[in-house]
Amino acid sequence: MKKLHLFPGTLCTEKLWQRLAPYLQPDFTLQHCPIPNHLSFSEMSQHFLNTLIQNDALGSHSPSTQEKRHLIGFSLGGYAAAHFATRYPQWVASLTVVSNSPTVLPEQEVRQRMTALEYVKQHGYRGSSKQRLGQLLAPENRHDTNLALLQEMDKAIGEVGFLSQYEHTTERDDLAEPLLQMSFPIQFVFANQDPLVDHQWMAQFEARAHAQAPNIAFHRTPGSGHMLPLEQAQSLSNIIKQFI
Repeated sequence: MKKLHLFPGTLCTEKLWQRLAPYLQPDFTLQHCPIPNHLSFSEMSQHFLNTLIQNDALGSHSPSTQEKRHLIGFSLGGYAAAHFATRYPQWVASLTVVSNSPTVLPEQEVRQRMTALEYVKQHGYRGSSKQRLGQLLAPENRHDTNLALLQEMDKAIGEVGFLSQYEHTTERDDLAEPLLQMSFPIQFVFANQDPLVDHQWMAQFEARAHAQAPNIAFHRTPGSGHMLPLEQAQSLSNIIKQFI
């Protein structure tokens, strides 16, 4: 049975996948890969590699005969998974990036993050407001059940996780060139009006991929929702099943 390694987004826990999981099981086994605290992306990729090697040593595989992994990354986790995949491609069977354009963050977002970071350092972290969390959802999905789940994950990550993620995951490289050099299957899944996806970058990258890398596919879903594993779980599961 194939195993999917799931990388969550900013201020997200394993509960991010709770609606997607029933559609994927029992066809796949799911392995949660939480974002570690206080690590840069290079250090994070090394951490994930060490974890894979350790798991193989404890299981039936040796590092020299390891089974390649299917990676599913959402938002920040999409960037983390893509970073790992371009550093250690020999460990990767496929890469699915959900709701993320793996490139540098816009200057405005970086400034907002730095402002939020300094505020939390001075005043502490009380969690994100419902209004802010609602911006991650399509208007039709901004109901109490979804907002409560986002708040629950936010609270579980807490101040330590918030400070770590804002300090260590804001500086990012443009991964277009290394991704184009990969030979394993890659797909991007995102809402066509998601405000957190760099659509101009994605269009330019898609044009290059069509010309240079037929192993890279793109799926645009309708709407503006960023939280596709929660908002479009069945549709996303179908895309993953057809791909893997």
